[in-house]
Amino acid sequence: MSDKLKKIKKEDLLNFAKNAGSKLKDRGRDFFNKKNSKKIIIIALVVLLIVVALIFFFSRGKGATVEGMNTAVATYGNVTKIIEGSGTIEAIDQYEVTSVGIKGEILECSFEEGDEVKKDQVLYVVDSSDMQSSINRAILSVEKAQTSYDDALESYNDANRDMNVTAPVSGVITELNVFEGSKVNNGSNVATIKDNSKMLLSIAFNDSEAELLNVGEKAEVSLENSYTTIEGEVTHVGTGTTISDEGVAIKMVEITVDNPGAIKAGDKATAIVGDIACNSSGTFKSNQEKTVIAKLSGDIYSLNYKLGDYISKGDTLFRIDYENSYSNVKNARNNLSDAQENLDNLYEEIEEYSIKAPIDGKIVQKNYKAGEKIDNSSNNSSPLAIISDLSILTFDINIDELDIASIKVGQEVSITADAYENERFSGVVDKISVVGTSSQGVTTYPVTVVVNSENKDLLIPGMNVSASIVIEKAENVIRVPVSALRRGNVIIAKTESDGVTPSFGGARQNAGSSDTQSEKTGENAQMKMPSDKGNVNREKTSPSNQKDNLDAKKQQAESKENNNKKSQQTSAKMDAKDNPFLRNLEVPDGYKAIFVEVGLSDDDFVEIKNGLNEGDTVLLPDATVTNSRTGMMGGMPMGGGMPRGNMGGNRQMGGNRQFGR
Repeated sequence: MSDKLKKIKKEDLLNFAKNAGSKLKDRGRDFFNKKNSKKIIIIALVVLLIVVALIFFFSRGKGATVEGMNTAVATYGNVTKIIEGSGTIEAIDQYEVTSVGIKGEILECSFEEGDEVKKDQVLYVVDSSDMQSSINRAILSVEKAQTSYDDALESYNDANRDMNVTAPVSGVITELNVFEGSKVNNGSNVATIKDNSKMLLSIAFNDSEAELLNVGEKAEVSLENSYTTIEGEVTHVGTGTTISDEGVAIKMVEITVDNPGAIKAGDKATAIVGDIACNSSGTFKSNQEKTVIAKLSGDIYSLNYKLGDYISKGDTLFRIDYENSYSNVKNARNNLSDAQENLDNLYEEIEEYSIKAPIDGKIVQKNYKAGEKIDNSSNNSSPLAIISDLSILTFDINIDELDIASIKVGQEVSITADAYENERFSGVVDKISVVGTSSQGVTTYPVTVVVNSENKDLLIPGMNVSASIVIEKAENVIRVPVSALRRGNVIIAKTESDGVTPSFGGARQNAGSSDTQSEKTGENAQMKMPSDKGNVNREKTSPSNQKDNLDAKKQQAESKENNNKKSQQTSAKMDAKDNPFLRNLEVPDGYKAIFVEVGLSDDDFVEIKNGLNEGDTVLLPDATVTNSRTGMMGGMPMGGGMPRGNMGGNRQMGGNRQFGR
């Protein structure tokens, strides 16, 4: 029954349906006359179901004709595999203009959104009168601290000098009240130094005669009880007159003599100056006698002299360890430093009342204007404005871990923006992050793209864009629609080619294929020895060598013919019964099912390396009808020949997927 039905042509089916409809119309008129409307409806439904069933059955027949079937032509073109992702445009640099810690009214604001600004350009001027008052108080504090420091330093210098106790005069230490390690108090008498190299004789002359004496005159001094006379010099004549015990008016005269070593304080002598003699004897005393007073309190150390030693003026007698000598200076200096730092901070803060642009860029957001007051005292305050450096625009896309190895820095990127339907942009891969993010067992890696096209100024931060990265491309190759490829790399085509011979390792070329196709290489192609054409014109040959070459070519031709015969025999054996990929295939008249060697594929096309010629017609299965024999959609490739990794697998995580164009 099925054999007969399969031979019925489509025209017969249409005529049958037309005649059935006409008869239904006539019988319906009779039934209406007989008032059998229910029978009419039932019969109409039955006939309609029969017609639909016949049409569906015949539409699944062998398809001996290609009328109404989908076909395509094998042509030369490009097959490109890409990875696609999406992201959001960002500026290479963006800053929020803030005013943390600043309080006051905005006095000046001379910019608007969209304006280009330069680094350090003043954007806002805020009232700083309160801050200026604080600065004035800080200046006074610094001045006060400076005075305190100067006083402390001067006291320290004085103390440093007083720590070294020196001899006020040259002479003999006649009294020493301290010793090494002893303590001394400020103002105490620590030593006495006398200069006995010269002795001073204080002697009385009659008032009238004393007026005749002059300083510098020589005097003859006679020591009592020794009959020794030495020369002296008048060094002072008193101006006041006193009365002696005898009731005579006298004046005191000072005569200095060199001490020969025998004169000591308290010794008495008489003197004659010229021819004027003294009224009475006088008494010697040391030329100089100084008491050394301690000006600091502390321990005595470095005692350099002992009692009775001669010491020169300015020599250090000993040192006093003054523990607090530098502490006051350090405290004063620290106070001055703190005051100065506070003033400097206030100067820096008042500079912040003139708020400047931190970078060159464009104002993309302005939140405050002149006349408004700001009181931003925390880091959570809203920005006054936002500046973006739009000279370089970037965006990130997340690439699946299966595809990340295909991405390289410098790869070209094709970009489209949701905001510009007819605009195309370009970019390059700038950075590939090695830090991935895992979600539901899938890891993705951020890839940064830099936009470099001339029309990039159309893009602004925040715009959504889509990116396509070319990872593999086959140019000017024979290609057919992906849907034409069946399981096992089988294609139903109208072609002169016998395709390639299938094998466990792939497919090799059948006999009868063109030399050009047989010389193509690929992972599914059998290796072929180089043709002797490659030896032409390599070197000149002698006649004997030419004969040998002709014999060799003849043998090669015979070998090739034998191989072709064997291939044809092998191909003849590989019929629909022997090859599972050819079973149950419905091949229209004029078409044949052949094996092909495939290369790169994308969403639309698959590269045919061997098995088809340019211009061959291939059959595209109906993509809307399910094949009941295979259980697969007719438009889907039936496996076996699709390159691994196409479309990035079936994983479309992370906002990107691998596919082709």
